Amino acid sequence: MILYALTQTRAWNLVLMLHGLYINLFSNSASIGTFMPPNVDLINIIRSFVAVDASVERKRSNKKVEIIDSSIGMLVVLSVRVKVCHSSVCPLVQATEDFCNDRSSEPTSYPFWCLLARETSFVVQLAIW
Repeated sequence: MILYALTQTRAWNLVLMLHGLYINLFSNSASIGTFMPPNVDLINIIRSFVAVDASVERKRSNKKVEIIDSSIGMLVVLSVRVKVCHSSVCPLVQATEDFCNDRSSEPTSYPFWCLLARETSFVVQLAIW
């Protein structure tokens, strides 16, 4: 509970900065596990909100994902080299192209087995706690 409360503060952005994530103090991330260490140096977040379990594809690339003045929904997967600026990305979207200038994303079909696997892992983690 205390860890959750800490991740909701702007001070958490300083911790993310120390891990290499380019994020400003006006941005907010809803979850502690949203950004994993192998990917943090490939993400730029400026004045944006990133919801729970949004992630970036893990590919060996030097291209950065840029999120500027935007909102990223829950369980969104961003491909490398995607730029999201001045827009919102709906939950459960796999973003493979740029979203700019208030173009809202359309929800795409999300494989049922992925949702089932994610929900099962949540239940197992909850049972362990």
